[in-house]
Amino acid sequence: MTIWRSTIYERIQERLTEAVLDQIQRARQGEQVATTVLKSTIDSLVALGLTKDKPEETNLRIYQTFEGEFLARTEIFFTQESSHFIETNSISDYMRKVETRLTEESRRRDAILHPSTESELNKRLEQVLIQKHMDRMHNEFSELLKQEKIEGMVSELISLHFADTLSPSCRSAAHVLPAVARRWLGSDAN
Repeated sequence: MTIWRSTIYERIQERLTEAVLDQIQRARQGEQVATTVLKSTIDSLVALGLTKDKPEETNLRIYQTFEGEFLARTEIFFTQESSHFIETNSISDYMRKVETRLTEESRRRDAILHPSTESELNKRLEQVLIQKHMDRMHNEFSELLKQEKIEGMVSELISLHFADTLSPSCRSAAHVLPAVARRWLGSDAN
């Protein structure tokens, strides 16, 4: 493995990384890609970290080089997509899109990436898809509550658990929900 790494991999590393990232980009855009080939390629990057001295130890340094580029491209892709989508759609639609994207990325991560990527990937997705737009979501969340648009409110609440910023929304909800409940109860009593 060390001979293959030094004689072949080091020569093709940039092209290989670019090819894998291109396939992931295509998958994000809805194209069908060969997931098994991507998984095999990623697994080979992990295997390239093995050494003759300690073959039982996993050294992820080669995989982490790929992972760094993958995470950077992920952030760029979702920053661009989320900024455009939130400007041209409602917050409810945006939150549904975020839920879909988080599910897709979770499946993609499980299908092709090394498990060590999970934490950092989730952190970056949370930052780009949720925290970056939190002010707008909080403002519109209050409006959804006032207008009794429960579907939008529930969608946002489900997604907000990701960002550990539920407290401001809960405080907002605490002021509005009692009035909404009183109106509902009052209308039932009449």
